[in-house]
Amino acid sequence: MYNLPAHTNDARKIGTSKNLHLKNKWVHVNMIAHTNLHAVYYRFKHQGKNYWILGQNIKYNLKALEGNKKSLERIIKIGEKMIGHSKYDEKSRHFDCSSFMNYLFTKAGHHLGSTTFSQCYNGKPVNYKNKKRGDLIFFDDKDDGHLAHVGMYLGKGLFLHDSPYTDNGGVGVSSLQDNFWNSRNSKYLSVHYPDGIVRRIM
Repeated sequence: MYNLPAHTNDARKIGTSKNLHLKNKWVHVNMIAHTNLHAVYYRFKHQGKNYWILGQNIKYNLKALEGNKKSLERIIKIGEKMIGHSKYDEKSRHFDCSSFMNYLFTKAGHHLGSTTFSQCYNGKPVNYKNKKRGDLIFFDDKDDGHLAHVGMYLGKGLFLHDSPYTDNGGVGVSSLQDNFWNSRNSKYLSVHYPDGIVRRIM
């Protein structure tokens, strides 16, 4: 645990999850920071004090998001099992963002195509405010343009995707509350500014 994100100015180690008795405990994240090393740090408050922890060392309560649609839950579980096991780099990656989504939905008999452009024409269009678990959500990229990224919405503002900017540097879970994925000033821009492109496949 750090007083600030590690590798930033004035950052120092101030404890561990073990000596703070936080191992296997749930915490409420109140801030997220991305360092210039592409590392993600989360801030939480414990006994009146703020701590920062590396994203790779924190887990989401994904089980609490599970729904009743068996076919959908089956493919989500396939994706969740790959978290941390599929890096996004030229030598070892299995997927990019769109081929990962296509892989998962193919398991349920839905062939989406291998690009974000082809996938945004599949299924049923849904208003961004009405998105549900399993829906595809799309992002713009300041460098790569419109509809440059896609992920699967899991609920409670979380989404499953494959990107070098996840906590795991590949297949992982990110939050739409993180400004990195949802701000006009960031690299990525959730396209509910202004379009709201969400597609319901199942």
